[in-house]
Amino acid sequence: CLNTTYGINCFKKCPVNCLNMTCHHITHSCLQGCNGYRDFPNCTQKCPNTMYGPNCLQKCNQKCYLEECHYQTGECTLGCNSYSDPPECGTMCVNGSHGLNCICHEFCEKCNTSSSKCFRCKIGFLRDSTHNQCLEVKAEWHSYASSDSPDQRLFVPLVIFLFAVLETLIALLLLIQRRRRGLNKDSEQSET
Repeated sequence: CLNTTYGINCFKKCPVNCLNMTCHHITHSCLQGCNGYRDFPNCTQKCPNTMYGPNCLQKCNQKCYLEECHYQTGECTLGCNSYSDPPECGTMCVNGSHGLNCICHEFCEKCNTSSSKCFRCKIGFLRDSTHNQCLEVKAEWHSYASSDSPDQRLFVPLVIFLFAVLETLIALLLLIQRRRRGLNKDSEQSET
């Protein structure tokens, strides 16, 4: 048999798990190592997600999203981290874009990787859900306006409004109380 075949009359091809598809002509165990597998000579345990190649000795490229890659080729199967051309990931993001396959806008901190919809803007920017963009916020509004949640953005104005209503109610109660005292004094003076 050739190194790439095994079995009776050498009709069976060596497993693709074997490096260079070479195996023992009788046991079909790998001879030169594993391709994308790590338990030489059996080669049945696939490489961890962050490793690839012969006997899983090569680490996936940092350009790969989550540093995960194809167990045999090393290609970035989940996409690229700050690169735009999966699976090779050779072209860096341009024009302020970033993230998985460069789809997040420069002012967006976190976005949906398939639609590029921005979930959270960077500090100093407010998310405009109508136009799906992050708008710059004035410094005096920054403490509440940069929040993700519309409820949180409304919190400060709501507190101010409620405080004003409370002050108005207190003033009205004091005014009513003074009038009653004044009426009581007038009725006491008229009785005497």
